[in-house]
Amino acid sequence: MVFKEILLLASNNRFPMRSLKILFFILFGIIAVALIAAAFAPDNITIATQTTINAKPEKVFKNVVSLKNWKHWSPFEHDSTMVDTFSGPDSGVGATRQWKGNVIGEGKMTVVEAKEFTMIQNRLDFGAKGGATGTWRFSPIDTAQTNVIWSTHITGLKYPLERLMGLVLEPMMRPMFEDGLADLKEYTETGKVTQKKPIEQNVKKHE
Repeated sequence: MVFKEILLLASNNRFPMRSLKILFFILFGIIAVALIAAAFAPDNITIATQTTINAKPEKVFKNVVSLKNWKHWSPFEHDSTMVDTFSGPDSGVGATRQWKGNVIGEGKMTVVEAKEFTMIQNRLDFGAKGGATGTWRFSPIDTAQTNVIWSTHITGLKYPLERLMGLVLEPMMRPMFEDGLADLKEYTETGKVTQKKPIEQNVKKHE
């Protein structure tokens, strides 16, 4: 529609042809730069953050390996329309959670590997939107502290749009992961659940 209006203005001599050519060259340059950037952008990204929690690894591990516990601390839980369905065991390998919400959309998370008190790996499935692998690592610092690393690895980003989005996704999402670890820390150490804003406001806060 914009190009049609510009051409109409040019045909009526209300938009100088020289300016029209400059405009097209600028637009072509922007598109070319974006396509070149996408060509060099990786087809995968990793979002990772870590924290220290004043608790033993087994206590922290329990709050992550049981998918029902995510309600207490995950930064993606505050869509008031979200409906959860749990299947498989309560925790550990095979535990599965499916969700659907107007803001968060649809998805499924399954625990695919769990090494007691040291590592958890989840498979995330977003249907046609793709998937990701989430990994947790728990390392004791001393008898009462645990270093926790939470990472999510997304692969198969398609050229060009998904690869361009990948360039901004990591810095956009990492603060939300940091919020999640902060709440996991508070919940593990105190048992308290922080009342948070709806997820749509939480997302806007980090844009």
